[in-house]
Amino acid sequence: MFRAWLGPIVLLSACTAPPAPPPSPPPGRADSGRVAIEPCGDGTITGEVSLKGGGSFSQIDMSSDPVCVEANIDPHDQSLFGGKGKTEDVVVNKRQKLANVLTFLKGRPLDSCQTAPSVEVKLLAQKDCHFVPHVLGLRTRQTLVLRNQDRTEHQYCVSPAYNSPRCATLRPGEPDAQITLDSAERYMQMSCGRHPWERAYLAAFDHPFFGVSDQDGRYEIKGVPPGEYTVVAWHEQYGERAARVKVGPGQSRTVDFAVDEFVSDEDLAKPLKKSGREMMESAVRRVEPAYPESGSGRQCRTRSS
Repeated sequence: MFRAWLGPIVLLSACTAPPAPPPSPPPGRADSGRVAIEPCGDGTITGEVSLKGGGSFSQIDMSSDPVCVEANIDPHDQSLFGGKGKTEDVVVNKRQKLANVLTFLKGRPLDSCQTAPSVEVKLLAQKDCHFVPHVLGLRTRQTLVLRNQDRTEHQYCVSPAYNSPRCATLRPGEPDAQITLDSAERYMQMSCGRHPWERAYLAAFDHPFFGVSDQDGRYEIKGVPPGEYTVVAWHEQYGERAARVKVGPGQSRTVDFAVDEFVSDEDLAKPLKKSGREMMESAVRRVEPAYPESGSGRQCRTRSS
């Protein structure tokens, strides 16, 4: 069930630019009655996600809200594609490393791994008319704080398949909202009803073995118990990749993923794998979907470190 605590909800008739809201305290810990997560293993899986063929972006038209336009002006870059108002579908660095890739583990050893709910609080903010972070993983029943850091009104709207849908409106300076997701579910899109370009993706897990690649394309999954696993990597544009890996006690393993930007003639002859967006539109958000486990050697590399 999707639980929410919301402050007073007031709808604005138009986007305005009131004074900057006072800074909110950083998220900390949830109620002290909950037990902290205890690792059930000491293995580690790390890796990088690379994008073959480069990436592309476009400039976002934010003219519907002057506050958003002002927040994304870069005084040092007045070129056509200058400023911060760029699409976030594909984010790569100069080394073609891909950010915002959700990674997580699947495998039987996880069934016997008992971990308590997390006491840490996750934050999903609206900053400069973008969701930050763009992709967020969290535990079921973990507190998620929704915060508006802009001088304009924002909404947090999500329509999950296994959790209750919700839409919360936060005006500038309003108190944070807090929600929890009681059921494991992945690839949930969070959108803003005021600004159609804003979206983020949430994934709720019943275990702590997940991560998201950073600006350098790196991810890390800690506390992994010994066993054999499938490492799944998901991106909103490129769908899923998977690789098999075996982790021993205290062992560090590296699993790198290489994602193809362009589809070859050989790939066109193969059965179509739905992209993340197509999966969202067709509501394919099963708690334990059947991920591809064969043919991953062409796309992934596994090595010991």
